[in-house]
Parts: sequence; structure tokens; C-alpha cells
Amino acid sequence: MAGTYTLGRYYDSRQFTGDFVHPAHSANGGLYAIVDQIVYRAEPYVDEKSSKRALSIFCSCAAAPSDRNLVSPYLDVGCNYLGLLPGRENDVFGAAASYAKVGDDVVRNGNAVHSGHETVIEASYRIQFNEHLYLQPDVQYILYPGGFGAQPNTFVSGLRFDVTF
Repeated sequence: MAGTYTLGRYYDSRQFTGDFVHPAHSANGGLYAIVDQIVYRAEPYVDEKSSKRALSIFCSCAAAPSDRNLVSPYLDVGCNYLGLLPGRENDVFGAAASYAKVGDDVVRNGNAVHSGHETVIEASYRIQFNEHLYLQPDVQYILYPGGFGAQPNTFVSGLRFDVTF
């Protein structure tokens, strides 16, 4: 069953200034990993006429120095099911959760802010009308919005759409 696995590193050698983290530092970098793997297929995939129904799981994580980045570490996990409903082979149901830890040395308005975290739980359903149009309603529940606990937990909804010519 198809899957992709990615490991990476980034590095930026510039001199940085700002008030998000320490006022000045040189260089920044981090590591990341991404996994996206089909774990179940309703029928073996033979050709374009085969059923596309499948369940895939994904996970991504990233880590960077907390004294130079607003978020470190970051983690998300979730799943997508293609063709969940009978007769809707191109629709996709998705569910996910993410966790972002706010760096240890964040400075806001000249004051150090103790670290916190933000957690998001999300569900969406992509409705594919034809090869040119889809709508995707999405709902999210966010715990500790902004990562510092100053805001109450919140519910967010949205609608994404795509029109292709």
C-alpha cells in the first residue's frame, strides 16, 4: 500500500532580531518528519476503474530550539478515509489532532511569558461534486488558543472550496 515518509532538516544562518524570542541571535534550524501511509484499502487497486476506498493515517512532527522559535515541538496525527459513504468514492472524511508547545523563552511586550501549549481537534468532510469543484466544511475545537491560557477554549468552523478551470 502506498505511503510517503519524509525526514528533513532546515538551517538559516542569518542574524535575527525581534521580540518574539531573544532579541538577537544568530542562526536557526530544526528537524522534521512526515509520515503518510495507506493502512486499509477496501479492494485491491488494479486500475482507474477499481474502488478508491481507502484509509490513510498521517503524522508530522517538528522540533527546533525553543529559544529561537515561537513553537517547539509541534506534533499532529490524523486519518483520512476516501470514499467513506456509498456512491461518494471521491469524498474524503478527515479527523486530526495537533499539539504545539510554545517556546520556553517567548517575550511579549518586553516581558517573558512562561511556556504553554495549544491543542486542536479537527474534523472535515470534502465533498467532491465533479473534477472542477469541491466543498469542504471543517470544524475545530481549540484548547488554550494562542498557547498561554489567557483565552477560553473555542470552537471554530469554516468552509473551504476549490474551483478548477
